[in-house]
Amino acid sequence: MKPPKSITILRRKLGKHRAHGLAHEHGLIEIDERLTGLAKLQILIHEWLHVFEWILPEEVVDKMSRKLALFLHKNGARLVEKGNTLLP
Repeated sequence: MKPPKSITILRRKLGKHRAHGLAHEHGLIEIDERLTGLAKLQILIHEWLHVFEWILPEEVVDKMSRKLALFLHKNGARLVEKGNTLLP
């Protein structure tokens, strides 16, 4: 399958799906709106990997997303929530 040209992220409660995130074809990612910080970063990476590499097994995607999220977090990467602005 051809990767999407853009990603759309939908934030909502996913408790009834028993999931923190869901990846769909055509670049739609759903993420539980209650996630914050490192957990949110990991789930965003996890679902992004699913969108771009559907063939990867879940175990590989999970391992890669955990490692990349920890690496980025340890090196100062942080999510900027909507409404926050960067300093000039």
